Amino acid sequence: MRVEKKINNNVAVCTDGNGQELIALGRGIGFPKTPYELTDLSKIDMTFYRVSSQTVQMLTTISEDVIMVSSKIVQLAQTKLQNQFSTNVVFSLADHISFAIERIKKNENTDNTLNLIIGTIEDQFNIKIDKKSFAFNRFKIHLQYFLKRIESNKQIHDEISVQLIQDMMENNYQIFKCGKEIVAQLNEKYRTEITDDEMFYLMIYIQRIMRGVKNE
Repeated sequence: MRVEKKINNNVAVCTDGNGQELIALGRGIGFPKTPYELTDLSKIDMTFYRVSSQTVQMLTTISEDVIMVSSKIVQLAQTKLQNQFSTNVVFSLADHISFAIERIKKNENTDNTLNLIIGTIEDQFNIKIDKKSFAFNRFKIHLQYFLKRIESNKQIHDEISVQLIQDMMENNYQIFKCGKEIVAQLNEKYRTEITDDEMFYLMIYIQRIMRGVKNE
C-alpha cells in the first residue's frame, strides 16, 4: 500500500495494489514523509473506499484522537452486532463527537465568563447573589445573549449610548464603575473592544440585578 497524503498522524489518503484510492486509519501511518510505501499492513486498523473529497476535507478539521476513538467504537459495535456498517459511520460519528466536545468547551468557557462577571459584581457591591432567584435567572439570560454577541462578533452598534453612559456615571457611579471593570476584563479575555452600546446594556443588566437583590 502506498501512503499518498497525510491527513494527520493516524489517518492518510492511500492507494492499494490496484491503484484504488482509499482512506486508511492506523497508529502513526501519517507520521513519515509522504508519499511512501507501507509494507507492514498490520499497522492498518481500518480502510475506507469511495470517500468523498468533502469528507476528506472534514477529517482535516477533526482531532486524530477523535477519529481513532470513533473507529474503535465502530469496530467494537461491528463485532458485538456481527454486522458491517457503512463507510461513512466512522466519519459521521467522529464529526458528532468533535462537535459535542466543542460545545462542551464553549459552554465551559461561557460558564467561566458568567462566574467572572457575577464574582466582580459581588465583590464590587459586597453582596451574595442568590443563584436560584428569578432576578438572577433573568440576568443570566441577558448575559448569555450579551456574551454570544461578543463571541460571534455581532455587537450592537446603535451609537446612542455615549450620553446615556455619561448619565450613568453621574447618577449611578458604582454601576458605571462595575460595568467598566467587567468590560475591561472581557476585552482582555476575548481580545476585542466591546462597544459603548454593549457596555451600556451591561450596566443596565447590573442595575436590574442589583434592584432584584435589594427587593429579595
